Formats: sequence, structure tokens, C-alpha cells
Amino acid sequence: MADKVRMKTTRQTVLAEMIRKHGWKHGAELGLWQGATFGYLLDTFPDLHLIGVDNWQAVGPYEGKEMRASEMMVRQIVARHWKRAEILKMSTVEAASTVENGSLDFVFVDASHDTKSVLDDLDAWYPKVRAGGYMTGHDANLPSVQAALDQSLLGWTRIEANVWIYPCA
Repeated sequence: MADKVRMKTTRQTVLAEMIRKHGWKHGAELGLWQGATFGYLLDTFPDLHLIGVDNWQAVGPYEGKEMRASEMMVRQIVARHWKRAEILKMSTVEAASTVENGSLDFVFVDASHDTKSVLDDLDAWYPKVRAGGYMTGHDANLPSVQAALDQSLLGWTRIEANVWIYPCA
């Protein structure tokens, strides 16, 4: 009898399961860096339309890193999926003003991780998600992210791979 191979649970596989389960077709990812999650989702779901937001500023843990190569990696992903992928190179809060309210099935928040930035992202992007959609994000293990979630999204849930979820009413 063959052994089953268990795929490692990552933020990408957790999001993929949610997309399958809920039939999501339109989403946004805040904070792309090199596009691992962005590319995985576009490669895996041929009907998914995805907005990616990043300004590729070298701050926080990326301070001192060359960000141009990271941006070019994401732009190569977009070139493969140009009909379904859009990049907004600007701040996450500024980008929210370009997206229609209620137009997204989900928003995945993984940009700046300080409490104020997470709160700003939650406030700016929550209206973009349709009723029945989800706010979700990464790094639920970080105290700064937890503090923002506790202040803004009462009842949020931490699931596998430090992903958090919150259903939108």
C-alpha cells in the first residue's frame, strides 16, 4: 500500500482551500514582496482575478534589501496572467480608494505588520469585500497583528499556518 504524501500546510495552501470551499473569483493581496502567494493562487485557479498591492519600500524586516528584483519577480507573474492579475504599486490604503466597495470575495492582508498599519488596512479594505466574503491575512502569531485584529475584527479566528479569517457581514 502506497504512503500518502502530505503537502506542507502554508498560507498558500490554506488560502487555496478557502478559495475552493467558497468559490471565490475576485480577491486582493496586500503585501506581495516576491509574489509567492500571488503567483501560487493565479497558477492554481484559472478563474481567479487578483489585485496585488505593494509599494516595494524597504521597511521593517526588509530594510536594507534591494526591492527592485522582488518587484520584477511579481511583474513576471502578472505577465503570465495579464488578463486576471493587476498590480497597484502604491500604499495599501491609497490602493483601497481605487477598488469598488463590495467588489471582492476576499482580501488577504500581509503588508506592514505594525498595529497601526494593520488597523489602517482593515479599515480601508473591509468595505471592499462583499457580504459573505472574508477578510483574511497572515502572521496571526504576531502580537502587533493580534492587537489590530482584536481592536477591529471582534471574533476573528486563527487557523493553520498563522492565517487569520473573519467573515464579512
